[in-house]
Amino acid sequence: MTPSVSIWPLAAILVSLLGALPIILSHRQPNLRESWTILIALVKLMIVASLLPGVLAGNSYVFTIAQVIPGVPIELRVDALGMIFALVASCLWLFTSIYSIGYMRALNEHAQTRYYASFAVAISATLGVAFAGNLLTMYLFYEMLSLSTYPLVTHEQNAEARASGRKYLTYILGTSIALALPAMLITYSVAGTLEFTSGGILAGKASPELLALLAVLFFPARCGRGQGRSILHFPGHF
Repeated sequence: MTPSVSIWPLAAILVSLLGALPIILSHRQPNLRESWTILIALVKLMIVASLLPGVLAGNSYVFTIAQVIPGVPIELRVDALGMIFALVASCLWLFTSIYSIGYMRALNEHAQTRYYASFAVAISATLGVAFAGNLLTMYLFYEMLSLSTYPLVTHEQNAEARASGRKYLTYILGTSIALALPAMLITYSVAGTLEFTSGGILAGKASPELLALLAVLFFPARCGRGQGRSILHFPGHF
């Protein structure tokens, strides 16, 4: 079945990405700031849930953000697997936000506005990973997720947190640039596409040796992040 073009996958991502702005602007009004957090979480969940009936009926939704190189757009695609991931992430963000409000206030935590804003950007990146229609899109949103979670890793702002943050960026950016990016370029040069397809991008196009090499490159890059959807976790996409 031909996917339906829909802007709603992009809207689901943008609602929390743009929502980080009113959260930041409300830093002097904690009640308003946290009301924005809950409202944005509810709107995101409603948008994601609105796509569920179509997916359950066997449909899929697609939206092209930009065309980078021939055959490789930055593209969102909502299918059954992505919908599961997006629903789980959206539901968890709502409940986590509610929990965080009580937790952060009870401990009188510093930099609460930065925490909520970073969390909002991170959940946008998470949905981008869930809805990624190809490897390039997934790669870009993974990088966005990695960078947006850095303030959360270093939230305490003590020596230990800063050291952890440096290691975090070194591992995720180092493996991404040195391993995942070359593997993606090799995949494109062999297959001529990075789009997730049934049976795999490299089915019948790559030797066992090349597949082993790509697995070696991708595995450390994904494991170093400890983040969701991965090319190795879902071999059908490969």
